[in-house]
Amino acid sequence: MTSRFLLTERLPSKIAALGFCLCAFVTTGSLALQTDSTIRPVEHASVIDTRANEPIRILSMRIPFSISPISGRHQLSFDAHFGNTWNPSGVLEYPKAEEPYPDKAWEAQFHPLYADDPQRYQFYSVDGVIRSGTLTYTRKIRDFSEIYSAINFNVLVDGNSWIDAPVKDKTIEMFHRLLLGQSDPFRRHENGFNRTEMKFTDRDGRTYEVMPNRPFAGTYDIGYRYFKKLVARSSVLWSLNFGLQVGIPLSRARQHLSGGLIGGTSVTKQFNRTYGITCALGLVMQNDKLLAVRREYHDMNYANIVSGYRILLGQNFYFRSGQRFTIGIEMQGATAPLSRRQRVTAPYLTPEDIGVQSSYAPEQWTLDRQINITNQRRAARSLIRGSEFLSLNFSYRFGKSDCPPTVTLYFQEDWTILYDTDGTTLPLFALSNNTQDFGAGIKFSKAF
Repeated sequence: MTSRFLLTERLPSKIAALGFCLCAFVTTGSLALQTDSTIRPVEHASVIDTRANEPIRILSMRIPFSISPISGRHQLSFDAHFGNTWNPSGVLEYPKAEEPYPDKAWEAQFHPLYADDPQRYQFYSVDGVIRSGTLTYTRKIRDFSEIYSAINFNVLVDGNSWIDAPVKDKTIEMFHRLLLGQSDPFRRHENGFNRTEMKFTDRDGRTYEVMPNRPFAGTYDIGYRYFKKLVARSSVLWSLNFGLQVGIPLSRARQHLSGGLIGGTSVTKQFNRTYGITCALGLVMQNDKLLAVRREYHDMNYANIVSGYRILLGQNFYFRSGQRFTIGIEMQGATAPLSRRQRVTAPYLTPEDIGVQSSYAPEQWTLDRQINITNQRRAARSLIRGSEFLSLNFSYRFGKSDCPPTVTLYFQEDWTILYDTDGTTLPLFALSNNTQDFGAGIKFSKAF
């Protein structure tokens, strides 16, 4: 524990996953380059335009990612997303300015009882699978500009249904066992599977709870996008994209609507008639407290400003009949909604340590059983750090028509290489544990 940055336990599996993805890109690209050299019109690769199902972010504005205008005058899309979340019993503590600040959060000795100082603490507990459905309508108003609106609804379930099989706890632990050679390295079995719990308690003691198997609303988003071609040649397309968005919260957990700016650039090289590759970068900056739309019911102490990024490496494979198959790798990250510039720590204690009852049994560190800084002891740190995800998506565009339908299948894994054990700094994207462990989804789009 003497090093400031430590490798996480899942690093080997993540490096293997990234290596596999990159090898697949190199192999498929090399094969495609061996085809005929007749160049077709340049098109950017498809993007999944979706965000991970993070329990706190899901109640605020989503961050869309689009690099090309729609092909028709209108477009409808539906995204069905399944995200496994497992962050039991997280605690955030707001010490007073005059108190000593320890170099290492776990060395702090002074933690008054919650009953004596409730405004000192925030609590957070989530376990289960969040299913989300997002319906988006896009309207082209000029050749390179469009407006859109999106609404999403969610439901918290235990993840035992067949439809949740790709993201259920048993599936994740099976991969941990196969890739890491460890049984239950993150104590899922020990803490019990699928408690189906999602609770937030603010510093005034008010609790917001999502009930299992009961749909709850996320946000209603409206926005504007503009695309500009900088270079448009027979084999190269370079463009810029710019967007404005406002997100209206539909649940009592949020008091303010959010507003943000989204910008990016994309470059596509068309090597021959059947193969092209796209690289894209997107950045977002948004105000999560733009305007109060209801009286405060629950104060999660959100940050005012949240930033994020998206990076895409995509390959397009074209067929004579007009179909297109896209393989894409995306990295996405964002600062956590609670990454405020104030004295806040995520101490390694459980709610029971300060007199608050929780459905999770606290872990005890002993010489015989040395607990790594994972699960509940590291979970809360995600709330004041950033979250990053690696996505692998497969997209297929059907038919020869001008507005063919497109189906995309995608998988998301939290990408954690290093984490800050001291908690004394808050960089833009500190790589810490994420609040969605693994996600999967399918998206259908049709322009007309």
